[in-house]
Amino acid sequence: MPHDDDEQSPPDDVAPTYGRDRAKATYAFGRSVLAPIARFVYRPRVEGRQNIPTSGPVIFASNHLSFIDSVIIPVTSTRPVYFLAKSSYFTGTGLKGALSRLFFTSFGASPVQRGAGQAALDALEQHRQMLEEGKAVALYPEGTR
Repeated sequence: MPHDDDEQSPPDDVAPTYGRDRAKATYAFGRSVLAPIARFVYRPRVEGRQNIPTSGPVIFASNHLSFIDSVIIPVTSTRPVYFLAKSSYFTGTGLKGALSRLFFTSFGASPVQRGAGQAALDALEQHRQMLEEGKAVALYPEGTR
C-alpha cells in the first residue's frame, strides 16, 4: 500500500480494504478523545438505544440530512460503526489533508469515489463483508451512492 505522502486516491486493487487497518487505531482515538467532545458540543439525545444489538451485524440507516450524521451515529452508538465517505476526504495534502484523514478514519469512514460505478460497488461490498464479520455499518439511502 502506498505511503500517505503518495496517495491521491486509493488504487483499485486495494480500495475494498483501504484504511481498515489504520482505522483501528484512529477509531480508538476518536472514541476516546473526539467522541466526548462531540457529545459535549452537540448534546445528542438518543431514543431506543436499548434496541441496538451489542454484537452481530447491524445496519444504521440515516436520512443523511447533514454532515453531522456521520459524527453523531458513531458518537452515540455503544459499538463501533463504519460508514462510507467521499474519497476526497482521504486524499487531501498537507496538514488539512492529514487532519481530514485522521478525522474520518477516527469515526470509521471508508472512502468511496463518487461517479465511479465499480468503486461504489466495491465500497458496498466492503460493507457487506463487515456485516458478515458481525460489525455495525451506517448507510445513507438518500446519499449520492
